[in-house]
Amino acid sequence: MISIGIDKFTAVITDNANNMKSAWRILKEKYADKIFLGLKRLALYFRNHQIPLATLRRIQKEKYGYEVALTLTVETRWMSVFECLDHILKTKIAMRVRLLV
Repeated sequence: MISIGIDKFTAVITDNANNMKSAWRILKEKYADKIFLGLKRLALYFRNHQIPLATLRRIQKEKYGYEVALTLTVETRWMSVFECLDHILKTKIAMRVRLLV
């Protein structure tokens, strides 16, 4: 992050592994103005907030021509983590637009 430039980052999104949680704690102290989320938390945010979800879906349709569903992870199923990350990466342009609004 430092070599790229910390000001180029608005949010940091990772998996929920313990080493990532430790990194979040360290980075939150140093960069309190940044957002640190796990994949599951990001997907849950949109699932639990209908207006941001509707806006994200609208932006997805404008940018991609279709909606990309955000799937949740299941602790015992590695493939669910892959699908969650894959879907977030597929919609990252729309998500960036939504997070900036």
